[in-house]
Amino acid sequence: ASFGNNAQSDIAVLDYEGYIDKYAGTVFHNGRGKCDCILESDAEMTVILDEITSSSSGVENLQKPIHGRKNYEGGKFEKVEHQLLVSLQTLKGVPEIAAHLDAQTKKVCLCSYKLYTSEEMNLIGNPVSVFSRGQAEAERQTGENGVKISSPQIEAMGFEFRRISHSYIYSI
Repeated sequence: ASFGNNAQSDIAVLDYEGYIDKYAGTVFHNGRGKCDCILESDAEMTVILDEITSSSSGVENLQKPIHGRKNYEGGKFEKVEHQLLVSLQTLKGVPEIAAHLDAQTKKVCLCSYKLYTSEEMNLIGNPVSVFSRGQAEAERQTGENGVKISSPQIEAMGFEFRRISHSYIYSI
């Protein structure tokens, strides 16, 4: 995920997943969905919960059903939305954090994704950015700041849900 800071204000980045994982083996950690990171800019009154995912061979692979401990018929996109929602519910469950989040003017749950070509997936080390025509088009559809996606549960908590491709920059 890439973020732009045109106002050049201070941005705090919290490794939320790493923080929650410090409690592995406890009741607090077990089964808890969590987003990857939280970004916040007090000057811009902005908070972003970000979950990062990737796929090979196009955006359609992000939509393939996942069957396992939990089933996601909508694939990785549905799983990401669920992780963001659960993270938001956890944070809003703490009155002091809920009050802080509610005071922000821009509140976003963001799905950041990267599409790799088959060749990139076979590379070891630093992949190059070579996209098929279909992958490039799927990425262009999100545009700068991503595309807004309907998510009634996230919206009911005062946040909007957006999806953005790795090749674009989300402006804070």
